[in-house]
Amino acid sequence: MSENLRHEPGVAERIGSASTRTLVIVRHGVTDWNAEERLQGHIDIPLNEDGIRQARSLRDSLAPFQFDAVYSSPLLRAKQTVEIVAEDRDISYDWRIAEINHGIWQGMTKDCFPLV
Repeated sequence: MSENLRHEPGVAERIGSASTRTLVIVRHGVTDWNAEERLQGHIDIPLNEDGIRQARSLRDSLAPFQFDAVYSSPLLRAKQTVEIVAEDRDISYDWRIAEINHGIWQGMTKDCFPLV
């Protein structure tokens, strides 16, 4: 969850009824590298305290809902987020939904790249 994609209070009420299928996509909580505008890629960066709070808040909002399946990237920040949000649900980890590998750019800050 980035600052511009914060969880909105009341989102749980808009997810849908039991008679519909709804796909809920959640981005991992914030990391120190997000705050520094660093490309993370496949580097395993943990959630920071704000990211943990974001995941807990989302867990509380989604608590009334039953999920048929839970999938996550195996990267640490995504795993930490989903393990907080999903609590005791089974989680399937899949590299196909992981962030792309940014190669030599991983770890670099946004200001290292000239405007194109």
